[in-house]
Amino acid sequence: MPRKVSPSEKNLSDKPMHMIMLGNDKLLFATCNAATVEKTLAANPATKAFFDVDPLVVAQFAEARIPYRLVIGDNAWQKLAPAIQQFSDHLAVYATGKERPTYQVIPPDIPMKAAIGRGDIIERFPQIADIPTMIEISEIVQANKFRRPIDKSLFREESLKSTWASLSDLDEKVLQSSFHSLNDQMRKTPNMAPLDFALQLQELTEIKMAIAEHELAAEESLSPGVA
Repeated sequence: MPRKVSPSEKNLSDKPMHMIMLGNDKLLFATCNAATVEKTLAANPATKAFFDVDPLVVAQFAEARIPYRLVIGDNAWQKLAPAIQQFSDHLAVYATGKERPTYQVIPPDIPMKAAIGRGDIIERFPQIADIPTMIEISEIVQANKFRRPIDKSLFREESLKSTWASLSDLDEKVLQSSFHSLNDQMRKTPNMAPLDFALQLQELTEIKMAIAEHELAAEESLSPGVA
């Protein structure tokens, strides 16, 4: 089924994408701002510039990196995102049957800090099955950075059904208990596989974030109201 085109994408057709490369195969960044490219070339003679590049070509050079780290400007991201989705569909035929997404869902309302942490893990342990997750994380970061609504067309159906509130709305005592239980479990498992260790450490971080939200809410409830 063709992906729906958001109104913002329709306004980008007249803004070509450019990319800066280091050598012949390392993408430094992509942008729709030609002036940014010119400044980079002047400051870094070793770089190469390619103008008016098809976003699908840029997507192929993204490799296993989180896309938001490869774009300068939200225009570039909004042009690149559907291209990465298309490229992901092409790569899916090469994925091994054993591959499963590192994160089955990325809630659209997840805090940016948590999304970035999950992205760090995916970048350290890359697999084809995680490209849709990379797109979701990048959209969350870009939407937060540029203070705009999330483009839900970039999310998997399962992700759209999920919410950060399923964690943050838990009772604080439950969160504290979960934190200490997981922390103790990690201490008792010294030879944990690197990916499992990273995932559990990220889970601890996210639980701490949810606890902090409770503490902040409690502080605000005790603050005197403004007349």
